[in-house]
Amino acid sequence: MSGTTPSQVRCSLKRCKMKILQVKLSTMPIPPNGWGAVEKIIWEYTLALKEMGHEVDIAYINEVNLDAYDIIHCHAWNHAKELAERGYKPFYSHHDHHSFVYGNESENYAYNLEAMKMAQCSFVHGQFLVEYFQNVPKYLSHGVNTQFFYPKGIRNLQAPPKLLCVGHNGLLGTSEVFDRKGFSFAIKSAKCLGYEITILGASPNNKKYFEENPDLLEYDKLNIIYDATELELREAYHSHDILIHASMIEAGHPPLTPLEAMSVGLPVIGTAMGLDVPSVVVERDVDEIVNAINKVCSDYASYSASAIATAQKYDWSLVVKNQIVPMYEKSLMPKGMGGVASNMYNKTSKRITENKININFIDGAICEIVGNKKSKYLIKFYDSKTNILLHESNISNCMWTKCNHAYYVDYRVEVWENDTLVHEEAINLRNQRVYIPIESKALGDTLAWISYCDEFRKKHDCKVIVSCWNREIFESEYPEIEFVNPGVPVPNIKALYRIGWYYNEDGSHNTMRNKNDFKNYPLQRTASDILGIDFTEIMPKLDPNIPAMKWEKKYVCIAPHASASSKYWHHPEGWKTIVKYLIEKGYDVINISQESATDEYHNSKLPQGSLDGVINLNNDYSLKDRIHQLKGAEFFIGLGSGLSWLAWASKIPVVLISGFSKKYAEFDNSYRILNENVCHGCFNEFRLDAGNWNWCPKCENTDRQFECTKHITPDQVLQIIKPLLE
Repeated sequence: MSGTTPSQVRCSLKRCKMKILQVKLSTMPIPPNGWGAVEKIIWEYTLALKEMGHEVDIAYINEVNLDAYDIIHCHAWNHAKELAERGYKPFYSHHDHHSFVYGNESENYAYNLEAMKMAQCSFVHGQFLVEYFQNVPKYLSHGVNTQFFYPKGIRNLQAPPKLLCVGHNGLLGTSEVFDRKGFSFAIKSAKCLGYEITILGASPNNKKYFEENPDLLEYDKLNIIYDATELELREAYHSHDILIHASMIEAGHPPLTPLEAMSVGLPVIGTAMGLDVPSVVVERDVDEIVNAINKVCSDYASYSASAIATAQKYDWSLVVKNQIVPMYEKSLMPKGMGGVASNMYNKTSKRITENKININFIDGAICEIVGNKKSKYLIKFYDSKTNILLHESNISNCMWTKCNHAYYVDYRVEVWENDTLVHEEAINLRNQRVYIPIESKALGDTLAWISYCDEFRKKHDCKVIVSCWNREIFESEYPEIEFVNPGVPVPNIKALYRIGWYYNEDGSHNTMRNKNDFKNYPLQRTASDILGIDFTEIMPKLDPNIPAMKWEKKYVCIAPHASASSKYWHHPEGWKTIVKYLIEKGYDVINISQESATDEYHNSKLPQGSLDGVINLNNDYSLKDRIHQLKGAEFFIGLGSGLSWLAWASKIPVVLISGFSKKYAEFDNSYRILNENVCHGCFNEFRLDAGNWNWCPKCENTDRQFECTKHITPDQVLQIIKPLLE
């Protein structure tokens, strides 16, 4: 594919290298680890500026030497005023909607207008605010990180469609929690159509809103999610079909949320938001929203494609390159400035007359031609190992093209200009920064894949950055890896490889992201295939400083619960028999599942009795506590779940009861119990319907449901554990 709006390639014409200070707004971290729109914007500015070659710091005014910076950019009126009073002329971005809400007679309005007039240049992010503030500020659009909020191919409409509404309701600084984001209109519209809807947003105001409007909670197809991470937010966009954004007021146009949704391919139905966002403009009216939903559903593919194309226009790199940097550079022109900054500008602002070729390997292989020399290019992407041509494309200057094989390939890129080979580059990651996000929150997945990230580092002698969950249990054992939180943007990378399970819309594996069909191989091979590592089973390394638990008696750990009913041991007498046998043999039985051993199987239709005599250590314990408990156990009995992987990594014997997966799916080094005489292994044949607790693709709602584990008998398990007790 090719285009002129690159999301991953963020370089531009470097006319002037600047040293820039982005002034922090509050104590909230940058990048934010939760909700924080301004902090996200500052971080995106910083990433884009750095990748253009500029030097950028994020700090408070009093933390740095202000004289060391060419540009000071602040984001609060009091910072702008203080800087001006000290003799500095900052850039000032106004992000606050309260000046409009409180009116132009308010102190808030007066303070912000004064700050704008004192600044060298001020920005507002809502077009209506330019005239409102007496035409003093300039309009600066919001952007979106299209690298993080990416579409998963062509979207197909689910039947019935799933609706989504994202936002933090109410207005900060007011006691009233009214329906600023239009939750009531979205929910009532969904109810009219009988469609499922999810409300997602930060907890304080949203919880208060629903407490004050309990009637909305009566809709049985309403889901509410509080305090989602950036990764969970993206997952929500991917799993829903239409965003409803009937907002009363936004400080920035286009708002961040609609841009994020559109970037992954969601059509947006909402109130007027400036420019060409959203897909369908409505009033805050249920009938209008219902009609708009039907309209979008009637031509969903077109609306989805249009949403992606619109979002690409607002990639943060383009916002910074085309809107912010020209203003920065204008301020450094010699008129009245003099000094180091203007001299530097005069020396470095020569116009580029030759084109520059930029190549990286972010989610595939990307080649961009940068410069003003008019010319035509043929770009060829090869697999050097096989010399197979994977993709070729014709582009001109100021365009880019991409080969979409996102797993590791021994890429070789050829650039031909007028039938002449002008550039050839083979992938070489030595000493380069490589980002590997593990895109699963599951404990088992993370433990299965983390070791291969380190093997990749060793193989290529590169700097690996990994984002994952639960890193506290193994981070110390991989000191050469830089760990970051999921969803945090990682700048200045040469390559990016995502590890996860990637499907097409029809449930087949995505051949652009998974080299081989991961369902046919052990879980660990998913990572080795994506990263191009020869597969051998590797046990993950856990923090060795976690001691084994000292207990009065010998004990065995069990975990009878899991994340899906299909993973459970459904023999009605299974766990009872095993627990009773172990206790009679003088062993304590300790349950380390999150749930109590006496809990029912959630909403499973199959019976589950209490496990008398089991000791529950399941309240407020961390994963480190679980390792502590496991290390002291004689062995572990569990299911095809994360705690079995944790027990294996803790180096104790694992008795694994599973008919959900094939015998090759988990780690080899276990006492695997499987009945191959009945239906089994659905995990390795079908895509799991994670929202269906009773998922059993071949036998659901029949007397054969979950027969894979119903037919694993207690005697089978006893045959395994008796020798272990001896």
